[in-house]
Amino acid sequence: MTGCEIGTQSEDGKYQLEYCECLGRCDTAPNIIVNGKLYTSVTKESLETIVKEALS
Repeated sequence: MTGCEIGTQSEDGKYQLEYCECLGRCDTAPNIIVNGKLYTSVTKESLETIVKEALS
């Protein structure tokens, strides 16, 4: 979706994908942070929606 591998930035410099060891929310894993917002209980389907919204 973004063209990024973990630890890299997209060619246009707009997107970056980072790995984080722990967000301290094991009870709601898997979790991600996008643009400073925490998303919990992420599924493949919800991830696609989250990323599409962030890219728009």
